Amino acid sequence: MSANYILACDLGTSATKSSIIDMQGCVQGTATQAYHVEYPKERWAEQDPKVYWDAITTTSREIINQTGIDPRSITAFTVDAMMASVIPVDKKGRPLRKTILWLDVRSVDYVTPLMNQFTIPDMLAKNIIPVASAKDPLPKILWVKHEEPHIFKKAAKFVDVKDWILFQAGVGDFYTDWSHACLWNYFRIDHHEPQPEIIEEGLGLSMDQLAIIKKTTDILGTLSPEAAKQMGLTAETQVVCGCGDMVAVPIGSGALKPKEPHLYVGSSGWIAQHQDEPQFDLAGAGTVESAIPGRLLLTGHMESAGACLAWLVDNVCTAEIKEASAANIDVYDLITEKAKQVPPGSRNLIYLPWPIGERCPFINPFIRSAFLNLSFDHQRAHMVRAVLEGVAYNTRWVKEVLEGMGHSFPGLNICGGGAKSDLWMQIFADVLNVPLKRVTTLQDAGTVGVALLAAVALGEFKSFDDLQHLFTYDREVKPDPERVSTYNKLYKAFRSIFDQFSGVCFQLNT
Repeated sequence: MSANYILACDLGTSATKSSIIDMQGCVQGTATQAYHVEYPKERWAEQDPKVYWDAITTTSREIINQTGIDPRSITAFTVDAMMASVIPVDKKGRPLRKTILWLDVRSVDYVTPLMNQFTIPDMLAKNIIPVASAKDPLPKILWVKHEEPHIFKKAAKFVDVKDWILFQAGVGDFYTDWSHACLWNYFRIDHHEPQPEIIEEGLGLSMDQLAIIKKTTDILGTLSPEAAKQMGLTAETQVVCGCGDMVAVPIGSGALKPKEPHLYVGSSGWIAQHQDEPQFDLAGAGTVESAIPGRLLLTGHMESAGACLAWLVDNVCTAEIKEASAANIDVYDLITEKAKQVPPGSRNLIYLPWPIGERCPFINPFIRSAFLNLSFDHQRAHMVRAVLEGVAYNTRWVKEVLEGMGHSFPGLNICGGGAKSDLWMQIFADVLNVPLKRVTTLQDAGTVGVALLAAVALGEFKSFDDLQHLFTYDREVKPDPERVSTYNKLYKAFRSIFDQFSGVCFQLNT
């Protein structure tokens, strides 16, 4: 094993976290830079692409200064990033407009024409992830074609966020990977190849106007001298293609073997496991290309998890923010400590965790969040615990969707920022009624996962199977039978609410 390092960047919706990681998957230093999502109009969600490259270069230099690691020993740079966003670029690779983010739903009027042209049954029969909502990339491109024709005509390519970052790194063209390509609704995950007619007939584009498809482990070249200077690295640093955030985390969670599931609780959340055969369900669960070339990842992806708690903190828990600041403690530690004093079930207060619609356990871009059964005897601590429980109820529904597809879950690895909370981890165990093991890399699963992917690409490991021994676990929790009984009752109520509530949201949001 070499003494070299990898710079791995996890590019998310609200921040980029960069880490220098050794070939054993140990994090040597981390830096984070936050940025904002812009909501200029109803249903719109945008960002200036410049914030991504600025975040990567700033955090890269910060870690090098922080750790004192010789840049010459950082042999590779790689990225995992949010998926299904769209950036139109000109012939020189310059963005023609702001990024249309994955959570943007302005293109709702262009979903049905694509679904009529390329039906869900036909697409699934070809093992292509179909267009299912306005959050998918192809309706976004169709929106640009009809609503911003001047940009559509100028666009040399339409690319995703990671594709643009790799171009900024100086690899000479726009490259995407299998995991990103499959979420662009034109990539066969059984044959690992595109279906050009979807792009040509559906959008009036050629395949040349999309990023070149590579494996996650492909080495694309080295940093350009300019990019190397901006990042504080050398021009000998190799650039590894990398992958989507959703498929980097399973590697960083230690759940590498087929049928070995994990639960991720970040801004969004999911239950996922590697497998070899494609599989889809109309409830929104299905296989995507894994970060491991040739293997698939079955995923039940929830649009919002920790983001629900963050919203509550930012907009409701102003007193706790001041209290935490005065005591010099983390506000999330403070609110979850107070939520521990609330009995399981939050006195029958139920939170619906769907602020931006949902992808799984059902596909519905119009549904929204709510607190139900709120009364004068509820306080903020009840609301905090209700949010933790509501996300767990939704996760149980996802688990049941996956079980209906023939899978069992005797236990789960858990990772993501939400797993920092012992309370939330116990709530998940009780609601899901399964034991959970928390991976030591719980908050670094994305960067560690894509860094180890790069280590395989560089030949430090013969295969991904050789990574298994690197992972350790620092906590295990088991469900409590009494709390399981309480949550079973409330989960039934949570499920029964959906049918009535979804109809109301449809009326309000269409």
